[in-house]
Amino acid sequence: IRMAGHSVDWEENEEGGCCVAAFIPDPQGRLVAAISVSGPVSRIKEESLAGIGAQVAEAARSIAESLGSSPIQPANPEDSRQR
Repeated sequence: IRMAGHSVDWEENEEGGCCVAAFIPDPQGRLVAAISVSGPVSRIKEESLAGIGAQVAEAARSIAESLGSSPIQPANPEDSRQR
């Protein structure tokens, strides 16, 4: 999630279902909400997940900014190696 700015559930929760989600932080950076889109895997193709994820992440950024939060940035891969 930190790297891409979104998360994908490909038939993990429900057989035949796909969900793409992104978190919405409050001004202190705490998770307060999330936004997602979902549908059947027969209509959501794996090759479109990156584009859908980018759109969901952008919507989450827009909502967060309207709530007074700093813009959400995907994490730097170097940062995750240091943990």
